[in-house]
Amino acid sequence: MKRIVFIAIFFLFPLVLNAQPGEDFYKKGNNYYFGINGVKQDYKEAIVWYRKAAEHEQANAQYYLGLCYEKGQGVTKNETEAIEWYRKAAEQGHAIAQYSLGNFYRRIGSLQDYTEAVKWYLKAAEQDHAVAQIKLGFCYEEGKGVAQDYTQAVEWYRKAAEQGHDVAQFYLGNMYYKGLGVPQSYTEALKWYQEAAEQGFASAQYNLGTMYDIGQGVANDYTEAVKWYRKAAEQGHAGAQNNLGVMYEKGQGVAKDYTEAIKWYRKAAEQGHAGAQNNLGVMYEKGQGVAKDYTEAIKWYRKAAEQGNKNAMRNIGLLYENGEGVTQNYQTAKEWFQKAINKDPNYSNAKNSLARVEEIISKQQKQQKKQKKDRKKNETLTDNTPIRQTVATTIEMPDVDKNIPHATKKNSNLLAVIIGNEKYSKLPDVPFAENDAKMFKEYCEKTLGAKEKNIRYLPNAGYVDIRDAVNWLKEGANSYSGEACVIFYYAGHGLPDPNTGSQYLLPADVDGKYLDLTVSLQKLYDDFGKMPARSVTVFLDACFSGTNRDNKMVAANSGARLAFAKSKIGTPTGKTVIFSATEEDQTAHPFKDRKHGFFTYFLLRKLQESKGEATLGEIADYVTKNVKRAVFDEIETSQTPSVKPSGNFANNWRNIRLK
Repeated sequence: MKRIVFIAIFFLFPLVLNAQPGEDFYKKGNNYYFGINGVKQDYKEAIVWYRKAAEHEQANAQYYLGLCYEKGQGVTKNETEAIEWYRKAAEQGHAIAQYSLGNFYRRIGSLQDYTEAVKWYLKAAEQDHAVAQIKLGFCYEEGKGVAQDYTQAVEWYRKAAEQGHDVAQFYLGNMYYKGLGVPQSYTEALKWYQEAAEQGFASAQYNLGTMYDIGQGVANDYTEAVKWYRKAAEQGHAGAQNNLGVMYEKGQGVAKDYTEAIKWYRKAAEQGHAGAQNNLGVMYEKGQGVAKDYTEAIKWYRKAAEQGNKNAMRNIGLLYENGEGVTQNYQTAKEWFQKAINKDPNYSNAKNSLARVEEIISKQQKQQKKQKKDRKKNETLTDNTPIRQTVATTIEMPDVDKNIPHATKKNSNLLAVIIGNEKYSKLPDVPFAENDAKMFKEYCEKTLGAKEKNIRYLPNAGYVDIRDAVNWLKEGANSYSGEACVIFYYAGHGLPDPNTGSQYLLPADVDGKYLDLTVSLQKLYDDFGKMPARSVTVFLDACFSGTNRDNKMVAANSGARLAFAKSKIGTPTGKTVIFSATEEDQTAHPFKDRKHGFFTYFLLRKLQESKGEATLGEIADYVTKNVKRAVFDEIETSQTPSVKPSGNFANNWRNIRLK
């Protein structure tokens, strides 16, 4: 009997030994990856231990190996390797690896495969990974990678919502409100909006206020509506700011107060909310809460009309009809009334206004006919004068995408994050942003001599992608003991905080409704200022004026927090210099002939001409001068790049070189 027991123990003991090393190796890898337990952070050493653990099928180690390959931490960035290690961990049931693998297939250009993304989101979601459940619900709602199925979307939103995730609660409320995948129920919608609103989710607070305002799913209660509108408005929700203004104007739920109404209308209007812009125009026209001012009234009406607001179109027509704030012009009035009717064929007020001015115009035309009896006959209608080619006044622009200079040696101290957000899921595209970023990466690598592993290039980057890239940049700078030359480049949409004017960058996977999912430039500048770097140079080919590169208003869902207000460039610290494509209230335009933004085109051209040897001061002077001239020559408008150094860097930034 003793012999049998000994043999059993003998065979079991190796199994215990084999199980332990994988866990021990993984823990050692973590020590080096995170720099904990008295160990200095060292990604290369972490990879050594993660790889040892991974050979023992340690799923956490396999996941971190994938993460290192995806980010280029301690190893050359390699998406194929990242996917392989994520897959190994995912196939062992590692939920975060499954979610990460799903993200890879959702967002990586050549690998994009929503069917594969859904497959891995599903595996993570079945393990109660809340964000995977939300993304799976979104795929079912939008029909991406799977047949559109609102019932399934509701199911997955509900699972995440029941875990307390505010975004899921909001989406679930939307499904009940619209009756998608569930019977329409304002009561259920109200319930889920309330859950999210109490967690501070601004869009849910706005929707909750609206339901109390109009009595959907609950008895009408203006006081409660004002309460929720105010909570959302104070977070910068434009729709809530507008509606709070309406409550003050009408005295519903609060004492009537035109000054407060103006205050909230202005906050929303400066974010580009068309209804608020029209409402603000009305207040100026009537002189309510502010001195009567037709010029200001028509200014705000025009902003609203440019976004298709029919009331603003009619209001402009009325000003032209009556000659208030503008020269009286019945024909122009007619055109605006017609625009309003085109927007809404059943708009009776605009129809009545149109009929009235058409009658006036008809009478004028009859009078004019009586005065045209002496018209000349047999006039020569054709001008046969030969057309001579005039002197060309435009300057031929070289192609910066070709003939890229090559550095004679590598610049191992250069670290760069390069983001080109062109394709937005719910917003207008930013023309040529991907090409801007792609070619800037080429110049960093070829002309400035940066090593490929020291560049994080992110086309159409989401919120998590940008956050991770900035963390990588901070970690990299800390590793170079004050010798790093850091570059942060961004081309894409920008937006301001409506209360402070602070600037934010808009990730490609959000629509601007939630400020907490955007990227605060001031926080970036604060992070950059703390970096032990030789210099940090920020290039922003983005505007914060409310229009995209095609000079069209950026539209989004109700309440979207977009770049319509006059914003304020943040305050850089440390050794940071900010190059921005525009002044605070201008649009960054595309140079269509060159397939770049004007700002990036001339930035690259200076790097091309100087072979990367130009100082920051020389770059600033060249880009500012040439962008101003070229934009005016090409499209007859203004765009003036701006430069802002940190206070500590004010006296010597102009002499810094990127190489």
